[in-house]
Amino acid sequence: MMTKTITELSAIDILKGIKKNEFKISEVVEAHISKIDEINPALNAMAAPLYEQAREKAQKLDNKKEPNKEFPLLGLPVTIKDHVQVKGGISTFGLKGLKGNVNQTNSTIVQRLEDAGAIVLGNTNMAEFGGAYETDNLIYGRTNNPYDLNRTSGGSSGGESALISAQGSPLGIGTDAGGSIRVPAHYTGIVGIKPTRGRVPLTGILPETNGILSFLAYVSPMARYVDDVEFVYHQLIGNDGQDPRSITYPLESSEKIDIKKLKVAYYTGFEGIAEIDSDTSTIINNVVAALKKDTQSVEEINPIFLEKAYSTWLTLFAGGGGSAPTKFALEQFFNTTEYGIVLQKLFTEMDKPENIVSLGDFQMFLMQWDVIAKQLNGVFQQADVIVSPVAISAAPLHGTSYDSMSDFVYSQLHNLSGLPTLVVRCGTSKEGLPIGIQITANMFREDICFAVGKHLEEIFGGYKAPK
Repeated sequence: MMTKTITELSAIDILKGIKKNEFKISEVVEAHISKIDEINPALNAMAAPLYEQAREKAQKLDNKKEPNKEFPLLGLPVTIKDHVQVKGGISTFGLKGLKGNVNQTNSTIVQRLEDAGAIVLGNTNMAEFGGAYETDNLIYGRTNNPYDLNRTSGGSSGGESALISAQGSPLGIGTDAGGSIRVPAHYTGIVGIKPTRGRVPLTGILPETNGILSFLAYVSPMARYVDDVEFVYHQLIGNDGQDPRSITYPLESSEKIDIKKLKVAYYTGFEGIAEIDSDTSTIINNVVAALKKDTQSVEEINPIFLEKAYSTWLTLFAGGGGSAPTKFALEQFFNTTEYGIVLQKLFTEMDKPENIVSLGDFQMFLMQWDVIAKQLNGVFQQADVIVSPVAISAAPLHGTSYDSMSDFVYSQLHNLSGLPTLVVRCGTSKEGLPIGIQITANMFREDICFAVGKHLEEIFGGYKAPK
């Protein structure tokens, strides 16, 4: 019987192995560094390694042999998306003007990871300005999908998703202002969650996330298995006394959820908007069929909330004033006047006449935001969970997603809604690419997302390693 190598293990199994003294922390860290060195030339996922810092911390932890109960993540290697600050690491937000920018402090989420005993291996690549569903920038270049190097691993957390999928990291941290955790998780066959709004503090994200963007943006863990994401998620939530929108609210274990008592709603699209391909449709239907057997009820709903979701999201994300204000901010605050393909395409989208709005129109979009939220609240009067697509297809070829940002309305919707949304792999395309589905629950009910995710993971197999 073949045994798994350290890098093939789940995060929870790595932690168990350390606790049982089956391997040293330094051995675990070294195994992942070697794996990254093996896979990164093809993937270009690791942007700024912190290997010596990680090795030093691992050796100290091995020598101290701290009790594991006080450090629930003792010895767990983790990787962090570029603009989530790690002390001593490099955060650029994918902008050439910030090349070599060394962080002086930890973000709250990284500090919580390290306080729990985790060891940061480095910062991973991201889309320039976080502005695309592909990962590319003028500093580090393009990240490839481990299932097919000709395809994207998604964006903007594409470096993180590629590295985790290819077993270079058991768990990482991504951010999500329009699907930047969930789309990469879908494209690379892993698990990612967008939290309930305010669950995880945004303190220490570069740039500071203020104003309307703080209502759209989220930071959260990504891993290959739902159990791993849930376990670490519990270590990261709660108010930090710095992010004014962060909150502390109870979160139960998913083990308390009875799948048989859940009422499920689902949708596969809204007429004329982001029509999903046949592979995605088949997998949604397979999920629906499985849930019909195992839950109290499953009902298809009319997703009227999708109709205005893209225009509302883009106006709030981009400010509705065209590209000029963003270019001004990039030059004044980030020393950036040279733009790569991501920013060029984003500016083209922002400068379309229909995306430039008056102050009165902007007020209308703010009201529309509330209308969308109320429409979703109506669904949760009748259902406990919503199942939906993540995007219209599996991972596309490089460079093909820039001109179709509205195709990602399924993920943009829940940056508006603030609802917890989990992505888990439930099938494979004809080309052998992963296809995930979104599981959305009501506010503060991540426990339901995790329970349904684990149930579907068991039925459909979840993560499968790239060949």
